[in-house]
Amino acid sequence: MDNIIEVTESAQKHINKILLSEKSNYFRITVLGGGCAGFQYKFDFSDKPNDDDLIFNYKNADVLIDKTSIELIKGSKIDYANELIGSSFKISNPLASSSCGLSLIHISEPTRQAEMSFAGLGVKKKGGGGGGGGGGGG
Repeated sequence: MDNIIEVTESAQKHINKILLSEKSNYFRITVLGGGCAGFQYKFDFSDKPNDDDLIFNYKNADVLIDKTSIELIKGSKIDYANELIGSSFKISNPLASSSCGLSLIHISEPTRQAEMSFAGLGVKKKGGGGGGGGGGGG
């Protein structure tokens, strides 16, 4: 299958690093309504694809995107950048009204979902359900 989203080598390397540390096979991207530019991007991990997942095999990472989300993210470019203000995934989505930077902050072990911060907005979003407050880390 031709990849209908571009994942830069920098993003692939960072995804691969996370997958190795999480002992997971796939990096999952889900697109939800709302949030920055009309979309929220949820990152989490999976050991196997779901029935409605499309699998994108890149040189350094395997990415899952469900069939509904792909319609909202197709044509996008996903990059990972190290900047003075921090490191973040950058999603350039031609279907969104503006782009957002997503900083990977914490991986929640029970749900194995990424907590992310929308750069420039100072708002933190946490993927996944409730549960007690997380401890500081480092």
